[in-house]
Amino acid sequence: MAKLYITVGDDDNKEFRKDIELEIDGTTALLIRDRGQTADYDDYSRAWDKMCDEISYQHPELPRNWYIYHIDR
Repeated sequence: MAKLYITVGDDDNKEFRKDIELEIDGTTALLIRDRGQTADYDDYSRAWDKMCDEISYQHPELPRNWYIYHIDR
């Protein structure tokens, strides 16, 4: 498992910021860190969707309308 460090925000509260640590499989982490530079769009898109699903699963305490503000690569 790899770790990504992500800052999330909330569409309903512009002051909200929370740093989270996300454990995710190495392939997905590699694709996200690469920012789609070398991977094809479909692979990157699937990795992004998987990352978002894992954020919701691993951090159910986040606000309903969270969004990704920043990813430390």
